[in-house]
Amino acid sequence: MPEPTLPRTSFDPFTLSAFRGDTGINIAVAAPAAAARILLGQHEAEWAAWRCAQITSWVADARAVIGRVRPQARLGLFGVPWRLADRGGAILHIISQDYRALGEHVDIFSPMVYHRMCGYPAQWIGDVAAELRTLSGKPVWPIIQSVDEPSILSAAEYGQALEIVLRHPIADSVLVFTLKGVLDAAKLSVTREKLTA
Repeated sequence: MPEPTLPRTSFDPFTLSAFRGDTGINIAVAAPAAAARILLGQHEAEWAAWRCAQITSWVADARAVIGRVRPQARLGLFGVPWRLADRGGAILHIISQDYRALGEHVDIFSPMVYHRMCGYPAQWIGDVAAELRTLSGKPVWPIIQSVDEPSILSAAEYGQALEIVLRHPIADSVLVFTLKGVLDAAKLSVTREKLTA
């Protein structure tokens, strides 16, 4: 959505204990609100880095499992489509997706660049794809929207989004959300036209 709620979370005793164990930083308060004030004040950089490390560690564990069970499989990640400058760095401070670090474990990144739902012009899709490729060093398969949200998405605008991805030097492929939207007669016609051009 154009103006998402950006809550600061995870100030519970279990999380604070894990943070202390990993960083050596002891937040000696029991109340989550008091802990939040300290962490988001004097330890904000360490807190953000530690939270990103939790997500990256989980993805690294998934990569290890894939390596043991099905080594030929590729690992993809559907990512929040925010650039580093968007929303005051919320991709790191709120979402905790560090695409530089995640690039060590993920084979393909698919940012959910639903431009209309996120309140951006279609050109934004290419900007996000380019930054994600630069940060991760990995192939980028953007996911564009075909659904009529928050209002009617014309076949022409859908086609513009599809064209941006298909002709972008950074994007390696394209995914579409959702199949139901693509099956609209006009959008299906545009899809066939763009894919065969």
